[in-house]
Amino acid sequence: MRSLVLALYCMLLLPLLAQETAKDEVRLKTNETFAGDILFRNEQVIVLQTENGERLQFPTADVLSVKQAGGTSNVQITLKTGESYCGKVQAENEQVVMLETATGERIQIRKTEIAGTEPCASAVGDTTPPNNADETAGTTDGNKFNMMLDLSGGGSFARNSYGWAPALQGTLTFGVRDVLLPNTFMGVGTGYAMCFAGKSAEEFIGLIPVFARLQGTIGQRVTAPYVELDAGYGFSLRSDIKGGLMLKLSLGVTRRFSSRTAVYAGIYGSLQSLSGDGMREINAWGDVYTYNGHTTTQQAGVKVALRF
Repeated sequence: MRSLVLALYCMLLLPLLAQETAKDEVRLKTNETFAGDILFRNEQVIVLQTENGERLQFPTADVLSVKQAGGTSNVQITLKTGESYCGKVQAENEQVVMLETATGERIQIRKTEIAGTEPCASAVGDTTPPNNADETAGTTDGNKFNMMLDLSGGGSFARNSYGWAPALQGTLTFGVRDVLLPNTFMGVGTGYAMCFAGKSAEEFIGLIPVFARLQGTIGQRVTAPYVELDAGYGFSLRSDIKGGLMLKLSLGVTRRFSSRTAVYAGIYGSLQSLSGDGMREINAWGDVYTYNGHTTTQQAGVKVALRF
């Protein structure tokens, strides 16, 4: 009888001991694993306290995976928009965190939306998702609408039309982010482009570009490189010159301030097709003459942009 009571006591005690000793685990890309209690997490660092009280700080770029111990208290995830969620982390990778609330609901949160992570103030807390939880979960594109304002300037050259000349361009693009892949932006835009091909007003070239844009940011860091491609048609504002197809490639660095707001700085190169009576050429004797023909402008310079 005494043995039976002891066996039952051990069966009840073992799960409690296992729950008590369960720890969070942080596994690095070097395959090193550290156990303890996660004190703080955001998209830059993870702070872990080991059993001997030592606090370790890991850059998230070096972390391969994070395992949340099943018996630990709930964690509170605070978004950059100010909303907070309490629950247990069920799954996690480099892009998203799966959180299970006290009501049993599972919420998928993109890491780029997270401002910080810490233990919940209470076991229950505010676990009801806010009305805009779809944006966090990435299930509704309507909440991902963004605009981009671009300003660029550089030099432009067009054979059989003009030599190197200053050029400026301003555009406004409307689109959505994170549609095909995380950290992407797709949209359509228009604007105004000008080239000071000569001193006279007759040599000024103005264009209205209409284009589709595909942009991608490389990595999850707040400051990261990006690549951008615009493709479309440039409509000429001169009666003697017709517009044509355009292509613009940009490379640079972006700095993200929130899920919606970011600034971009980089370099670009573009091609623009032109044709019509406004083509001109200088012959070997220095004479300038015009003719009806076709040319492709080549442009390069720097650009800055704001996404909001």
